[in-house]
Amino acid sequence: MLPGGNSIAAHWKGLRNQRRLAPRIAVSQCASAETFETRGTVNAMRFTFPHSHAFSGGQLTVQDDAAPGPSCMVEFGDGTMVIGELANAADGHYDVNIPDYKTAKGHTVKARSWRIARRGGEGVWRSMRIA
Repeated sequence: MLPGGNSIAAHWKGLRNQRRLAPRIAVSQCASAETFETRGTVNAMRFTFPHSHAFSGGQLTVQDDAAPGPSCMVEFGDGTMVIGELANAADGHYDVNIPDYKTAKGHTVKARSWRIARRGGEGVWRSMRIA
């Protein structure tokens, strides 16, 4: 339970309404879900992929809350959200470990590690698989 007697599901529903996120959230798949329960708010880096999965060369959006920690939110275009691990943040790139998850259509995507960086003069964030 969160402060105020709200359940985690109610908390996420409120966040979804506030941020206009898609309805599918898969937080229970990650061990660090307790972190978000005790803090009461999501204050983490957010990586948003426009597709249901990440792929090399894919474009994405990065929202930095200026306080990177070990956990990050990873959103996919089909509405699936998972809690990833921010393994490295240095000199304009991030290394992100994304755990196993299921897409909105039920397909299992294996855990992978990705380097998120800006390519040359493009000014957009791109993903590159590193493991």
